[in-house]
Amino acid sequence: LDVQEHPIWKLQGELLVTELPVSLDEIVLGAKITVSTPDGPVQVTIPCGTLPGETLKVKGKGFPLNNRRGDIVFTISLKLPDQWSDEELALFNQLKSLREDDPRKDWLKSIRF
Repeated sequence: LDVQEHPIWKLQGELLVTELPVSLDEIVLGAKITVSTPDGPVQVTIPCGTLPGETLKVKGKGFPLNNRRGDIVFTISLKLPDQWSDEELALFNQLKSLREDDPRKDWLKSIRF
């Protein structure tokens, strides 16, 4: 069997692996989205607070091998818009004013020079 490369799907044994672009609101709030697969559309649940780079698995929709189907593994990637509206930027500024955390406060403490 000769398997050709595909621009979206990568075959790893019986797993079909791909990147799944999601929006910022889908990552923050969670979402149920419909995703096209080689077998047709499937519903994927993005849990609230999912981080880019995390993986989600859909069982039994991967490559058929040895009388069984593998799984599909989606690696979450954050897709931001090319441009933000004035209203979106105003909302981000509101959110920024509500949060006082510095995401880098412990970053340098963890690095040894």
